[in-house]
Parts: sequence; C-alpha cells; structure tokens
Amino acid sequence: MISWGFELLSENYFYTKDILNRNVKLTTTQLHTHILGKGGHTEMAFDPKSISKTVEDPDYIYESKSNDQRDLYFGLGCHKIFKKMYVKVVVDYTNISEGNVITSYISETVSGDLGRIKYEKSTTI
Repeated sequence: MISWGFELLSENYFYTKDILNRNVKLTTTQLHTHILGKGGHTEMAFDPKSISKTVEDPDYIYESKSNDQRDLYFGLGCHKIFKKMYVKVVVDYTNISEGNVITSYISETVSGDLGRIKYEKSTTI
C-alpha cells in the first residue's frame, strides 16, 4: 500500500484533516468522474496528491460567497508541475462532521467566489 501521510481507503482516494483540524475526504468516484473525467481538470492527473497537500497545508481558505457550506482552499506551489500557480480545492461541509472535496484545479490567482477569509498562512519566520 502507498503511504502519502494520510489514510488511504478503497472507496476514498484520501481521508485527512485540514489545517483547521476538520475531516476532509475525496472519494475515488469524485476524483475519476468529476476532477479527472471527461471535460474535467486533467492537469490534476499529473499530481493528484497536490489536492490533499493543499487541504492539509493551504496558503488561504475562504468561505464561498455563494454557498456558506463550501470552503475554497488555495495552495501555491503544491502541484509538482505547475509550481508557480495555485491548486484550488473546493470542499463542501454540508455534513458538519466531514468535508467532501467537490473539485480541484489549477488557478493563476486566488480568485472566484471569495467570501470571508477563514485562514491565511503566516509569513512570519
């Protein structure tokens, strides 16, 4: 079994905790049908691990402006190929005990449906 620092389950691609200590999962179905599927975000196929890295150690987390049960995670340099771009991960918290990854893709900037900021990584050394 591959160990990437998070629990790997057969029905879940990953199950981990975010920086705010909330449970987050990505199902294999969601990964393959939406994120990597036809018309999806095929750039994520080159580094699907970047999704969990962004959830676990984001630069920013924003509440979605249009859906207060969704959070938007941004991680700069998390993708092994697109290092100068952000990995954006949308997580739905309809179930308050755990979040579900809805989608993930590469973004040039921190943008799109940004509500209030929930987390910003400290730049203090």
